[in-house]
Amino acid sequence: STKVLSIDAFDTLLWRRVPEPGDVFLVLGDQLARAGNLAPEMVPVTFAELRRAAERAARAKVQAVTGYREVTLADIYDAMPAGVFADGFSQQAEAELACERGLLVADDAIVGLIADARSAGARVILVSDTYFKAEEMRGLLRAAGIDDLAFDRIYVSCEAGRPKYREIGRAHV
Repeated sequence: STKVLSIDAFDTLLWRRVPEPGDVFLVLGDQLARAGNLAPEMVPVTFAELRRAAERAARAKVQAVTGYREVTLADIYDAMPAGVFADGFSQQAEAELACERGLLVADDAIVGLIADARSAGARVILVSDTYFKAEEMRGLLRAAGIDDLAFDRIYVSCEAGRPKYREIGRAHV
């Protein structure tokens, strides 16, 4: 009798292979340093701290205008201070997405629930409070082995401009 199954993305369907979600930034900092994409004096721990601070700054800036704290990954990297990255490196957001793709795993029980709902004729939607756009989420899903076509709709707060508890599905996304 269920008509729609709504699934949250992170910490429900998708899990990161790090103790805390913010630990992704330490892994990313290490990857960037090894590839020579951080400024010579930048170390992974400092990068992770600056990445967290840039997200806070981007959210505060948007909140001052909209009343909500929803930002995109591009907004966050726009808030990063100068001098963090090696000269000529401009693929910061893509590097973070690649890092995330390498750390994500799907919850098999939730994947099974989605399959059951689809076979019963229910619509399945993915909802997430995230700075990843819907297209970026599709790539993360595929990297975790989930067919993004399993979802009738993907709602993300950064494109809706409001968090999921504020009727994200009613926003124009």
